[in-house]
Amino acid sequence: MPGNRRAQQQILSCSCRFPRHLPFRIRAAAPYPVVKKRQIPASHYCHISIQDVYLSTNITVWEIFMPKPGITYKGKPIGASGKGGSKKKSSESTGSSKWLWIFAVVLVIAVIAFAVYRFTRSHTVLIPTTQEVSETVRRLAGRQDAEESPAPASNLPVSIPEDQGIAIKALATGEKLFAMKRYSAARDQARRAVRIFEYADPNWQKSVELLNKASTRILNGDGNSPETFVYAVQRGDTFTRIGAKFGTTAEAVQRINKISIARSDLKIGQELTIYNGKWNLKISNARKKLFLYDGSNIFKVYPIGVAMEFNSAQGLYKLTSKVKYPVWKYKESSYNPGDPLNILGSRYLSCEDAAEYKVKQPFLIHGTNRAENIGKTIAGPGFISMKNEDINELFSIIPNGIEVEVIR
Repeated sequence: MPGNRRAQQQILSCSCRFPRHLPFRIRAAAPYPVVKKRQIPASHYCHISIQDVYLSTNITVWEIFMPKPGITYKGKPIGASGKGGSKKKSSESTGSSKWLWIFAVVLVIAVIAFAVYRFTRSHTVLIPTTQEVSETVRRLAGRQDAEESPAPASNLPVSIPEDQGIAIKALATGEKLFAMKRYSAARDQARRAVRIFEYADPNWQKSVELLNKASTRILNGDGNSPETFVYAVQRGDTFTRIGAKFGTTAEAVQRINKISIARSDLKIGQELTIYNGKWNLKISNARKKLFLYDGSNIFKVYPIGVAMEFNSAQGLYKLTSKVKYPVWKYKESSYNPGDPLNILGSRYLSCEDAAEYKVKQPFLIHGTNRAENIGKTIAGPGFISMKNEDINELFSIIPNGIEVEVIR
């Protein structure tokens, strides 16, 4: 019908003006929406959509049946019309239309609120504070000085090198494992971090501290380690013989089994835990560090002092003797153990050239009564010095005959 065709061609539209700063516009139009089951003309639907200004997309929200007064369909009036209906029907229609408009307004308000919420969430940027920028990232950005004002967030590197990320993760994992008393696993993660971090990186020292703590716990017999095994005491065994048999010391056997050093009694068949270490030492004059290795793996790292008179060449040496509470003799003078002038401290380890012809100058690794000199180059006589507590521990771990290497 012509009237009906005109009704279908009509477009109901409305627009709402909002402040320019809002990121959307409201549009309501229904030129030819999908025909419903009852084949109601398109002109009787209000199609509401929101256009996101930033995304330039239309998002259909709702379709509302809204009869327009005065339009007929198949010869019959639809909506509020003066024809074809009583006053009762007209009032009912007017009331229904009123509630539909109220519903539409509430819906539009809800849609606007949702759009504002979505916009604020998607356009919010959190900028980290200076304290939240890690020292590692700041260093990689080329800013070593912690007191220097930080660069804008846009100048920070997007990512860190892959190896650096692996080391940071290994260190964090190792600390968690140590807190869980899984000392062997924590030690392995610390080793991994020590190998990757540069020596100048503060995280290298943190990794060393974790490695030392975990290794000490293992030597104390806390937790399990794949390098340990159980040995049943045989007839004639002593702590010294057992230590010599397995490349360790009597003190190390007693320590890992939590047996007092004052005790020497053993029973046949008694089970002892033995740490089967393949010990060797590396001494770095430049870094002022002594590295205790178990095979090819770092086990512990000790700080050292290096005397100016130390002139032994780089290369391989052999640990030939170990002495407790040594007497220091220098220029016809003698200094007893405990004397502040005794530079040897509580212990010393004597190292000689490992080559057959003994070309390189022998030297000592010894304690010191002046711990403040550790980590420095020391004026005057001496060799490689360690804190007394460190040389005491090292003395109890390694046996005679192991390899010692002096490196740069």
